[in-house]
Amino acid sequence: MGVRPEGSHGTPNGMRFLLVSALALALACGGDDRSPDSGSPAADAASTPTPLRVMTWNVENLFDEMDDPETMDDVPTAGAVQRKLDDIAEVVRAVNPDFLALQEVENIGILDRLADELDGLGYVHTGLVDSTDPRGIDVAFISRVPLAEYPTTTSHIGERFPEADGTGTVDFTRDALEVFLDVEGKTVGIVIVHFLSRRNNDADKELVRQSEALQTMRIAQARMDGGMDRVLVMGDMNDRPDSPTVTNVLSGSLTNVTQRVANDDRWTYVFDGVRQQLDYIMASPAMNTMARDVVILHTDAVDAASDHKPVAADFVVE
Repeated sequence: MGVRPEGSHGTPNGMRFLLVSALALALACGGDDRSPDSGSPAADAASTPTPLRVMTWNVENLFDEMDDPETMDDVPTAGAVQRKLDDIAEVVRAVNPDFLALQEVENIGILDRLADELDGLGYVHTGLVDSTDPRGIDVAFISRVPLAEYPTTTSHIGERFPEADGTGTVDFTRDALEVFLDVEGKTVGIVIVHFLSRRNNDADKELVRQSEALQTMRIAQARMDGGMDRVLVMGDMNDRPDSPTVTNVLSGSLTNVTQRVANDDRWTYVFDGVRQQLDYIMASPAMNTMARDVVILHTDAVDAASDHKPVAADFVVE
């Protein structure tokens, strides 16, 4: 069943969002984020700490075996696609996140095939928005946690926003997709991003990334200023921790929780033999206090699946 999430914005290719309801929930959830009456069941749920494990991963060119004439997509063989799905699923099963943010996913069909590979883990929701990226790669998510009743998701594809230097406007290449979770009656807002690539990098690309970063900060900050205390930003920001891009994301109230990872392990990508961090999880002040373990995975299974390393974090949501 295709669903257009409430509060989303139109895109040239349209919204394709799928709720998969056949699997059993792994977490019992209910209620919403409004202040319930003291002593009510909803109040008890809202006051009970709830574990939440999230993970973000650029899975590197998760394409299907069919050519999309509207994009410059890769067209791997059926066997290569299945091996890719198997390799990704092996890593995800080992981490077993409640919410999985992904980058470089071609379409809802291949996303759902990945969800099928994860059968038995209780994942019930998958979703993505078709982006304007020329290669057709999108940000996406898979979740076992129920989505909030309203809003469910919000896409920012097609929205124009100021360039970081104030000279013009730009839009997201691959969206800043907001997903709202209902974690035992407590709303957690997650913004999934994949900023413009550093391939053939120049000043214009630097400016786009810095602009995407500032707008991502504004989106997250608006949620916090509107009373949503529990907010995360996660994804491939395609820049180093000390870059203007990452500095712009952190120019509001967000904190980089990957700073909790030991310095020697704090890398997610290798370019020309140099280890660097491009992938992050950022947290609102409230979520930062709820953060527990944060890890970046460096395993043979990860290497077999992607050129990026996944970042995972445990929170106790209160």
